[in-house]
Amino acid sequence: MRPLPYVKDVLSEVGIFALAVATADVVLLASGSERNIVLLVDGVLALGGIARLAVRFLRDREFWKGLDAIARMDSSAGHLEGDSLAAARMLPSPEGAKAVSTRCAIDNIARDGAEKVAAARRDAEEHREYVETWVHEIKTPIAAARLAAANHPGPGMPAVSAELDRIDTYVDQALYYARSSSVDRDYVIRETSLETLVNDAVKAHARTLIERGVRISKGDLDETVLCDAKWMRFCLSQVIENAAKYPAAEGEGRVPEISFAARRERQGSADECVVLSIRDNGRGIPEQDLPRLFDKGFVGTNGRAHDAAKSTGIGLYLVKRLCDKMGLGIGVTSSPGRWTEVDFTFPMNRLHFLDDESRL
Repeated sequence: MRPLPYVKDVLSEVGIFALAVATADVVLLASGSERNIVLLVDGVLALGGIARLAVRFLRDREFWKGLDAIARMDSSAGHLEGDSLAAARMLPSPEGAKAVSTRCAIDNIARDGAEKVAAARRDAEEHREYVETWVHEIKTPIAAARLAAANHPGPGMPAVSAELDRIDTYVDQALYYARSSSVDRDYVIRETSLETLVNDAVKAHARTLIERGVRISKGDLDETVLCDAKWMRFCLSQVIENAAKYPAAEGEGRVPEISFAARRERQGSADECVVLSIRDNGRGIPEQDLPRLFDKGFVGTNGRAHDAAKSTGIGLYLVKRLCDKMGLGIGVTSSPGRWTEVDFTFPMNRLHFLDDESRL
């Protein structure tokens, strides 16, 4: 607690004390006491009162100071709920009765909060484990259905295969959604070939790209980046799927194309990074949709106007969450009706990945 707020807090006590001293002065003067004696008594009482207030202020000053710091914590500025609980447990032990009662109440609240946080984490972990188990189980019948479709070619089998691909995509979204909500560190940052990541993601969507006549163009991708390969392949797959889903409007005569290119920026500095650009020549994204592109459930103008039943608004939301967890940057620029470009930024400084707590 700062001095000024403390003085305001004790003003009523100071007023009562001053009134009592004034009353004593009247009594002493009425009883014939000399003025000098009265002034001496006033001085002694004033010094005693000031000393008492000073002792109270200094005795529990650190406790109230810590309490003020907790009160000023702003969760919107990046403080986690666990920060305030940990700070509450680390408050200095006070001595004053008021401060001791406050500390006991805070300890009870912090203990209850810690138990609820632990229970919520256990529930989240159990949910994640269930989803992961379900995903691995559902993959088996999907693979069996895909094999059956391949062994029984017919007019309707391509459509069945396409629907199985959609199911597989949604199953992967469920898996990564569960993992992205986990507070545990489910990813491993390692050196990974950027070209291999792109090739794997394109290969996973080969059927869709061929059916929709999408041409793939690759620039120089001979870079090694730091990321979790499995998570990054999922992110690339979501971007490729969106690029293939929203081609240019019919009648424009443009062959759908997705191009991949990599470049280094800020070379030689601590902020050196590799930027992977994925650009398509599709219908683009309206300017008013760009700020909300990574919002959960946001499908945008294109999602509502084109194949709306297949747009969930979850894909890019997951991509942003996974990139944030890995410490990667992502940005989208677009020219409506002409092109859309998604940039993934991979920091090359290994120190960037040491502070994992801030991304959980």
